[in-house]
Amino acid sequence: MTYIKFYDPYMGAYRDENTFPRVPAANIYEADNEYRIEMALPGADKKDITVRYEKGFLKVTVEKGKESDKLYDRHEFDYGGAERVFRTGEKVDTDHITAQYENGILILSLPKKEAFVKKPVQNIAIA
Repeated sequence: MTYIKFYDPYMGAYRDENTFPRVPAANIYEADNEYRIEMALPGADKKDITVRYEKGFLKVTVEKGKESDKLYDRHEFDYGGAERVFRTGEKVDTDHITAQYENGILILSLPKKEAFVKKPVQNIAIA
């Protein structure tokens, strides 16, 4: 089970078209030595993305241009900003978090602290 938790300061605001900022979709999985977050940020430029860690929370913010003043019949995506917050807890080595952005996907690598890395099962010899 994944240790990284979604944190929603807007309570129930996921993909609600009347809510700002937008909450981008994310996939989270756990490997033996790290947690990985893949976040969909299509159309964002790397320079517009900010990733910050503070007091147990990892915050991803996208600052994009101003939304259009057009009145749409149906409005399913926009050019405005987005924000997503994750609670990490004490298992993450926060000094070594890395991020890369390619083809509209932000990939965050959160290495586990040494004490929480899965180690292979060891047989103990009986004397």
